[in-house]
Amino acid sequence: MYLPLFFNEILLLVQELVLIFLNFFKFFLTLRLTMNWFPNCNPFVQPFFFLTRITDPYLRLFRGFAPTTFGLDFSPMLAITWIECVTEVVLTIN
Repeated sequence: MYLPLFFNEILLLVQELVLIFLNFFKFFLTLRLTMNWFPNCNPFVQPFFFLTRITDPYLRLFRGFAPTTFGLDFSPMLAITWIECVTEVVLTIN
């Protein structure tokens, strides 16, 4: 099916914007998870509070899907895997 040239350009622009958003969110998510390793980081002061407010609603979606094993919560791995899957799907759209 033939699509007008401007539609293809708009589709590529939207695809790039979604990929940029997903990469930034994955970066924020990685920072948030790394922040948990350091007990001196107070999640209620800036800039850590920003990371907590942005990423916690997304992480809550996956809490409970993966059982905790030996006291480790594997739900962040599911969250990052989901972002990677969505990124792959967006990359294949043309």
